[in-house]
Amino acid sequence: MLRKFVFAAVMAAASVAAEAAYVRGDLVWKCNFTPSEAEAFALASCKLAADGTGVQYAAKDGATGDGAMRFVSGSQKGSALVTIKPEVDIDGMVLVEADVKGVQVGEGFRAWNGPKVMMPYVPSEGGKKGKTSYPQMPSETGSFDWKTWTMVQDFGRPETPPKLVLGLENAAGELLVDSVRVYRAKEIPDEQVVAPVNEAAKKIRRGEFAARHNPKALRGVMSGGDLSEESFANLENWGANLMRLQIGGKDMRHAESMSAYFAALSNKLDWCVEVMDRCAKHGMKVVVDLHSGPACVSSKHASNIIPPDYDARELAQAWEIIAARLKDHPATYAYDILNEPSSAPETWRRVCLEVMPAVRKVDAKTPFIVETCRYWYEGEKVIYSPHFYSPHTLTHASVGSPTKVRWSYPGYINGVYWDKEQMRVSLKPWIDFQAAHPGAEILVGEFSCILWSKGADKWIRDAIEIFEEYGWSWCYHAYREWPAWDVEYTHVGDYEHRKWVKAKEATSRMKELVKGLSHNSRPLAVDDSGMFPFLPSYDKPQGVADMSHLVEAPAGAHGRIRVEGGHFVNDRGRVRLNATNLTGPANFPTHEEAERLAARLAGLGINCVRLHYFDDEYGMFMMPKEQGILPLNPKSKREFDAERRDRMDYMDAEFKKRGIYIDMNLHVARDLDARDGVAKGTPWANKGFDQFDTHIIELEKEYAKNLLEHVNPYTGMNYLKDTVVAVVELNTEDALWRVYRTDWLNYAPEPYASEFKSLWNKWLVKTYGESKEIGGKSAAKGEVPIVKYCDKPDDALRRDFYMFVSDTEHTYWTSMRDYLQKELGLEAPGSATQLGYSTPHLQAELDFVDNHEYWCHPSVKEEWTIENKAMINSRGGCVAALAAMRVAGKPYTVSEYNHPYPNFYGAEGQPMLRAYGALNGWDGVFQYSYNNRQNAEPDFNEYFFSMAARTDVLAHMPACAAMYLRGDV
Repeated sequence: MLRKFVFAAVMAAASVAAEAAYVRGDLVWKCNFTPSEAEAFALASCKLAADGTGVQYAAKDGATGDGAMRFVSGSQKGSALVTIKPEVDIDGMVLVEADVKGVQVGEGFRAWNGPKVMMPYVPSEGGKKGKTSYPQMPSETGSFDWKTWTMVQDFGRPETPPKLVLGLENAAGELLVDSVRVYRAKEIPDEQVVAPVNEAAKKIRRGEFAARHNPKALRGVMSGGDLSEESFANLENWGANLMRLQIGGKDMRHAESMSAYFAALSNKLDWCVEVMDRCAKHGMKVVVDLHSGPACVSSKHASNIIPPDYDARELAQAWEIIAARLKDHPATYAYDILNEPSSAPETWRRVCLEVMPAVRKVDAKTPFIVETCRYWYEGEKVIYSPHFYSPHTLTHASVGSPTKVRWSYPGYINGVYWDKEQMRVSLKPWIDFQAAHPGAEILVGEFSCILWSKGADKWIRDAIEIFEEYGWSWCYHAYREWPAWDVEYTHVGDYEHRKWVKAKEATSRMKELVKGLSHNSRPLAVDDSGMFPFLPSYDKPQGVADMSHLVEAPAGAHGRIRVEGGHFVNDRGRVRLNATNLTGPANFPTHEEAERLAARLAGLGINCVRLHYFDDEYGMFMMPKEQGILPLNPKSKREFDAERRDRMDYMDAEFKKRGIYIDMNLHVARDLDARDGVAKGTPWANKGFDQFDTHIIELEKEYAKNLLEHVNPYTGMNYLKDTVVAVVELNTEDALWRVYRTDWLNYAPEPYASEFKSLWNKWLVKTYGESKEIGGKSAAKGEVPIVKYCDKPDDALRRDFYMFVSDTEHTYWTSMRDYLQKELGLEAPGSATQLGYSTPHLQAELDFVDNHEYWCHPSVKEEWTIENKAMINSRGGCVAALAAMRVAGKPYTVSEYNHPYPNFYGAEGQPMLRAYGALNGWDGVFQYSYNNRQNAEPDFNEYFFSMAARTDVLAHMPACAAMYLRGDV
């Protein structure tokens, strides 16, 4: 509300790049709808009609029990309005407030209809001199409690004084207006404005592409006036791969008959094919946008205002003609049924459902674009498309209605602080729609901010960042059309309205647009003539490349690896683990494959292999799921597959023979479910919940016991005692603290929610005694709720809850360590999880501390992208960060590290890791991973993490062994 803003606005704040803000000055006029005011404006006698609609004076229904006006409409065709003539002259720049409340307020029939606080007047100067202007407050629909709407308006010196129009126009629902106040608007510098906390935005789902970009999204522009060959070459240079091409114009919009309309459409399609040919030549797809539809209301044959009784047959016929002409064009991407339809939602749905079957008779595959998120079109390929210009008073400032109001972004605009998070609030219906329909594809068909609005570049930047976060495609409005939208033009003077000039260099708006377009995937032009595949031999390397002499065989020949003096040692002294990983099915080679694999790894100087992710099925979009050590589709996840266990045993024996230790991972991916008494709703692999739920913990102990007590028939030893086991990792990338910080525990299902709350209350009683109460809630009775990570409790309560989470996790790690080492007799050192998932002081409770890190980690979903940059040019990159995270007095390992393929600089990754690791005295460095499939000798690289077929990495591994094991660094 602006009342709160006025107080905040006079406080000093960090300077923001914006022009000015408007606050209340002197009060000019007000109406609180007191009985006397209602009498003076002839409102006191207003009563609802027999059907409950109309206008009513409600003497006691205001926000504070005083007077208010009630407006009730029963349908979208209905209106309930009153007009008030203020008894004072209102001129110049004013700030208007209205206190309002809504009950199921519907959308207006037309875009300008709906709930209204409007002040029409006739200006004496400007673009609408002598014609009535209709400024109205930004409003909202739905149900909402009392709030203040705000409008800043420059009336100048009006030819006729402003009136006040209140109520509902062509919209259903109920609106109450308690008070209207008019103030002189006073400008203050934006550096005095304090940005508020946007509580509504905090509740909105974050986008899954927040840290990357959707590789399937398309990014481009709306068509403009200049669609020449040079314009397309420029767009291709910018990186655009999509154009929303308008089919419309005066000859269609003002056609005198249907035959004239279709004749104009046919001519337009000739032009459209020419433009689409250029699009195809420059690698761009086209959204075919019917900008002027036939037989609409406001103009007999060519407008897009659709009444409830609209006959869609001409529109369907138009699309049959378009589809027949364009369906086979290589640039055709989608059909936008009608630009910005203005209608009741149910009317628009009916029209679409009549048009789609007609088009499908001609074109069975091209997707439709529908500009609504109210309905899901089951069984049809539909792309849903918003047009985004919020707030309209900023993005369209002085478009059509010249004004002296000077909005700037970010900042308060009509009482609302607009920034990226308020954009998120404005787009919430689309975000929610996407969440409700995970398969929904969304394309923002238009978005823009007029060039003379200060902060237009920042608005464009924030809008694109929102679209990218949610993986939406988008088209900027517009390219080389009206200069006011064109990013190649700039404003004149100090952001002077309606004046522009062609810029001599890239504008800030253009830079933001081109930066957004750069996220489009671009194929690399590679001349592969004369090239041939090259892979090092899978046989044992010979000569100086053979590093097996650095790998002391058999593993454990000089006693078990243990911890002394903060490092790994054996009977001969210091031990460093120069290591790699095997992931998923790669842990189960045939006996012959295991022999060749062990020989090859030893020849590369590998003296340890981390056995990772074998405790459940493994697979992703690059490969189907394959079996782990558990049987496929078991009745329980508490048994082991005999053949898989035999294969792993034989491989481990071959590793031992060659001098290669193993790092045995216990819990990575085993996802317990109802088959073993674990309820639905825990995170994947029961992460975090497995650190406080006693049943899951007992099943983890049982699994560890069955895995480690097993006697390997090829070595004659169990894994508790076998010296081939260098180290054991309890729980990969899993910590209660991390799960708490990601808010999983806020929505824990039963019985876990009650169990966690009970543990919290018991902790309070144990710490403070039974008298501990918080907010009137008794810990002794188990009443104190958990503190959600997003909550804002007092510092003492938050500190207590953090200590409880830490103590609970501490109990888990130490009890698991004691179970393995004291009860089962495990002799190998153990780590808990990785730094970054838990806290250093908890990880230091176990024998050594581990970490994971990646340079340019891929963004992974159904498809993936990867940054292509060198770490050597990045001031140490993530290797330098790893060095800063070491815990004093504890051995330090990095059990996962990679420069994933196809980063062009992948060759630098492992040498830098080994060099820094040796220089800083790290105890183990692990490339991730050697392979993630059973086939250890692929002919080509099959996965961005695998090393098995990466020439650029394999070629450096002997040097890595020399640096790290021989001590060359």
